[in-house]
Amino acid sequence: MENVGGVRKDTGHLADMYKDYIDRFFSFGCSFTKYKWPTWADIIAYDLNCTYYNFGKSGAGNMYISNMIAQADNFFQFNKHDLVIICWTNVFREDRYTDKQRWVLPGNLSTQQIYDRKFVKKYNSIEHCLLRDYAQIYFVYQLLKSKTNLKFLCMINLFDIFDQFEKTIVVNKKLDVLKNTYSSVIDIMPKDFYAYLWNNNLENKKAECKKIHKHFEDYHPTPNEHLKYIQHVCNYDFSRSIEKIKEINNNMEEQIKDIYNVTQSKDKYIYNFGTTWLESFTNATTLVESHDIPTQIIC
Repeated sequence: MENVGGVRKDTGHLADMYKDYIDRFFSFGCSFTKYKWPTWADIIAYDLNCTYYNFGKSGAGNMYISNMIAQADNFFQFNKHDLVIICWTNVFREDRYTDKQRWVLPGNLSTQQIYDRKFVKKYNSIEHCLLRDYAQIYFVYQLLKSKTNLKFLCMINLFDIFDQFEKTIVVNKKLDVLKNTYSSVIDIMPKDFYAYLWNNNLENKKAECKKIHKHFEDYHPTPNEHLKYIQHVCNYDFSRSIEKIKEINNNMEEQIKDIYNVTQSKDKYIYNFGTTWLESFTNATTLVESHDIPTQIIC
């Protein structure tokens, strides 16, 4: 590791992600990018030690993600000294902006409770979601590939699995044509989180949660899992982060055990335990702080 102009410049495999020194790091995605504990984005930011903006948002779909990228590019004027990493999410989502609710980001359409089921059944299809999202991903790639240091990640297989809670592979001749059309984008996608960490089987993830506490369920990667994944896709060990992530992961597990022991609750989702506990939990598991998103960006 060497310093260039006061900013860290890697000399190992992480350097493959960028051509020159990095002034700023921008991450985009859903809750796999910004969550209650450190994600892959925080690990990279901690290791780079540069200006860091995290645009991740729970429940966000790829339309919201691409919208944030467009707004951020206009505001920040992305350039060759920016590292931009995007973790694309499950395609079966519907992002909307309303005057009263601002961004409505309910997540997976098969489990959300915002949109009417009749609307989802009538106006959503595999073809619609993939036509929309492939185009968004393609446009982002064309926009940023030459002027930034760009890398794509993905939460789940964007090209064969439609619903994040179903492991069924979609077979559809129309989709084969679509995949061929966007092969330039497909070819640069690394192995996704679901495949690398859990072999596309959420029962494997559920079993790991039960090792922490019998009632606990959360289908997001733990800090340790985020580190394992980003080490793999970057071919870089992130040595500066390893011990810190181990410590935070242990803190996370202890906090989860404590809240179940104190409350005697059988609720499987930690976000149902109230803001006071969640604030304490966040404080115990913070790795790095990202800069506030400018108010000019509608997020």
